Amino acid sequence: MLEKYKVENLMISLENYEVVDVKDYLEDAVDRFLEYQLEDREFKFLVVQDEDRIVGILSLGDILRSLKKLTKSFGKHEIFETSSLSSYGSQSLTANVENDLEKGLSRQVEEIMLIDREKIYTDDSGITALDRLLENNVRILPVYDNSETIIGVIRDIDLLDCIVALWKDRR
Repeated sequence: MLEKYKVENLMISLENYEVVDVKDYLEDAVDRFLEYQLEDREFKFLVVQDEDRIVGILSLGDILRSLKKLTKSFGKHEIFETSSLSSYGSQSLTANVENDLEKGLSRQVEEIMLIDREKIYTDDSGITALDRLLENNVRILPVYDNSETIIGVIRDIDLLDCIVALWKDRR
């Protein structure tokens, strides 16, 4: 029964997945997230170099974590109490935070992306894909064919039917 849950049947092809260029600025990536997520609620992009070579993954979480490192917190109160900014008035604090955010959004995607190190193949099972996702603590993997060409991605949500079938099969 689980044979039908092969990666090739569960994956999303590259033509149906959004990409950003490794040299794009984070500000542009955020704009793309806002545009794209309204349609599909997806918060990850594949990062490409030279238009077709996948080199990593960029998530909205990656962007938020990098901005948080710059500002030390999303909340003004915590920044005010834990930094040297406490000697400034609230106007200066706001200006400094805005400056940090502007600086952060002017960085390039390659500075914060998750580098693609793990892969899965079309003929692998959904269970193998699930194992790799869990082992590597990631939510998306690039899918390769037998000639080592990336042809798609598989996400944790794509494996839901496989997980349910496995659970039912073991009952």
